[in-house]
Amino acid sequence: MAAGEEHGFVFVAGLHRSGTTLLGRLLSAHPQISGFSGTGVPADEGQHLQSVYPCDYEYGSPGRFGFAAEMHLTESSALVSEENAERLLAEWSPHWDLSRRLLLEKSPPNLIKTRFLQALFPNSTFIVVIRHPIPVSIPTAKWRGTRRYDRLLDHWLRCHALFEADREQLDRVHVLTYEQLVGDPAGVLEEVFEFLELEPILPSEPVEAGANEKYFRRWKELKRDPRMRAYLDLVSLKYEHRVRSYGYSLLRPVPRTLRAWALVSSPPSRHERSASFERRAPSYPAHVSQVSSLRERLGAHARRLWRPPARKDSIRGQPGSLRTAS
Repeated sequence: MAAGEEHGFVFVAGLHRSGTTLLGRLLSAHPQISGFSGTGVPADEGQHLQSVYPCDYEYGSPGRFGFAAEMHLTESSALVSEENAERLLAEWSPHWDLSRRLLLEKSPPNLIKTRFLQALFPNSTFIVVIRHPIPVSIPTAKWRGTRRYDRLLDHWLRCHALFEADREQLDRVHVLTYEQLVGDPAGVLEEVFEFLELEPILPSEPVEAGANEKYFRRWKELKRDPRMRAYLDLVSLKYEHRVRSYGYSLLRPVPRTLRAWALVSSPPSRHERSASFERRAPSYPAHVSQVSSLRERLGAHARRLWRPPARKDSIRGQPGSLRTAS
């Protein structure tokens, strides 16, 4: 019998500060799901309760781990073996109630390990939560003691791009946004429980609906410094197009509740996603020359105001392209 064949596994994934802890608690409140609680490790994350694969802190921790090739694991990894599946199960089992049908594990790096976990446990389901990159990046920057928002946004995009590519190989995956979860917790949970083939239950705790707004206000406050404003505007221009493909915006970071592309069973093409966003997005400069001209003006403004000190901030030889003081 394969490891854990008598149970189903639910892996919750999403970058740090994306709502994985909240979602994990809400799901674990179901009488047929057992999650980790009171383990003594940070945020009760399963990555800290095992010795099979590397943890995020080994490769830069939040905001950096996704840049390390060693953290992106698939079914081709040398770590995929029946022995390692049994070891993981043995290390995690003391923290689960094995009388329940579904066993839940939550760790942010699961976002780039889905194919690996599916290879170890074929009866796995993945619940992935995505959140606007600004509310993800600001608290991560505070935790890291940095103002390298370009690197944090680049990390957000890299990890979600890796997941998007891996998603095509997954048998069972349900994706939701943090904005949807806090906007309609009962409705979103009902969808997730139905996807897990469970009788829905109501949210087990109050859910704060306005958490994103304070980070949007903080983003605006950062721009009171002319140097930071020039820097953040350049960063926003650089990443706007890619961020928009996920239904978000850096140039107009207003809170919205959207039926994001990610919720459909088969994600649409990039063209379809872009067209869908254009229909609901606020107006932006339509012509490429307008955006290029704005970028040039902001760049000249930033160079006049501030020449940031030469400084390397890299992870395993991957320096950032925009620099500002930490």
